[in-house]
Amino acid sequence: MMLPEVRVFFERAGARRQSLLGLVTAIPSAYWLRTAPGDAWSARNHLEHVATADTFLDHIVTTLVDGAEAWLAGTADPRDLLAARVEAMRGFDGVPLDAILEAMTAARTRLAQSLAVLERSHLLAPVFIAGHVSAWGEPRAITFGSYLDAWAAHDSAHEASIRDAVSTPPDLVTVALTRRLR
Repeated sequence: MMLPEVRVFFERAGARRQSLLGLVTAIPSAYWLRTAPGDAWSARNHLEHVATADTFLDHIVTTLVDGAEAWLAGTADPRDLLAARVEAMRGFDGVPLDAILEAMTAARTRLAQSLAVLERSHLLAPVFIAGHVSAWGEPRAITFGSYLDAWAAHDSAHEASIRDAVSTPPDLVTVALTRRLR
């Protein structure tokens, strides 16, 4: 059974996930490649990133339960962290949208099982994120509870980015070039 504090984070994340899924079902397939001005990611890229978040958290939980030092993606090197995130997203290249949604559901189910074994002391355990350093350049930890808090809000930030992307009209120059290349 999940700790009450963990249950609150999990339920907050669940509510945000439901909101995101409501949006996903309303987006026409032609809109998924749209990008908001100033954003390097398309709406689909944001969804692919969201689809990987639970797996990264699950790894942290497993590491904490094993009593080891917990680094996001298991690395202290910012380049390796970025590479791990990119690689995780690439796993969804060419994957149909409904398969991504199924993977998200499966990852959330696995994560719920992992979270259920946490003890209260784990909430205060340090979690390190490559590149997050002190003024002296040394790794700066955040508590696992703080990480859970940020994770619970994660989907809503990407939901907003997806909304921005799909509500932005396509760039006509890009449309013209795309049609020309066909």
